[in-house]
Amino acid sequence: MAAFARMDVEGTVRLVTEDLVFVNSSSFTIHGREELRALLESVAPRIRDGAWEIRNLLSSGDTVVTERIDRLVLDGRPIELPIMGIFELRGGLIAQWRDYFDPAVSGLELE
Repeated sequence: MAAFARMDVEGTVRLVTEDLVFVNSSSFTIHGREELRALLESVAPRIRDGAWEIRNLLSSGDTVVTERIDRLVLDGRPIELPIMGIFELRGGLIAQWRDYFDPAVSGLELE
């Protein structure tokens, strides 16, 4: 989470499986480590001061659920986005990552 929040591209992709599936609410779905790398490389220059505030953290086996607030500055504009995230792990790496949020809350547009 810390690597992603600070837009550490390599630090983030090292934490996911080669066949990662990342569903970002209804915005887009990423398939694989290389697609995640490409997304992060495209948005990282636009993002500053990223931080995740974890409100609740639950786990059961290899599933971790986060209720959090993602804070960042995107293209000079502060964003505060409440998110419910689910991570499914395999071999200690993230294999499935699903983030659910209402983009209208912040006007967030990453694509």
